[in-house]
Amino acid sequence: MKLILAALFALLPMGVQASWTGHLDLQSSVQPLALREIHDGQWLAGYAHPNLFHIDHNGNPIFHLGVFHAFNAEGGNASFGPLAGVDLMGISREVGVDVPALLGNLGEWTGAPSVFKPASYFVNLLSVDFFGGYRPVHTDDVLGNWIYGVGATLKIPFGVKELRAGL
Repeated sequence: MKLILAALFALLPMGVQASWTGHLDLQSSVQPLALREIHDGQWLAGYAHPNLFHIDHNGNPIFHLGVFHAFNAEGGNASFGPLAGVDLMGISREVGVDVPALLGNLGEWTGAPSVFKPASYFVNLLSVDFFGGYRPVHTDDVLGNWIYGVGATLKIPFGVKELRAGL
């Protein structure tokens, strides 16, 4: 039996190529983030490390898991937790169409930015995410310690220069 298993392993191709692969990525990939918190109905802004683990199709990232840290505008209440979403740039490479540009053009065509101001940022979308998390300290403008909702990471300048300009 051992001889048969050894022969089978010798016949298997080395360097297996899979169309779907998962990757653990601990390199820094911090991105700006905008979230719509459903429980309190608030907008949150912050940063995310969305690619701690990602699932790729033919080398294009499609799904990701990560973490976020965000704040509301009213009291600056910090929130943090996990997020999961789809990578629009990876999907764009898969289908051959720039999905964020398509969404931006569709938004402009329908006049969405005049009704819903954040629609003007559709062209800057990198991903669409779902999140849940915890808010350890909060003021009266929030309803509880737990948060959840929908968000997006954005392709906008976000680095030391921008942080210094904002302080």
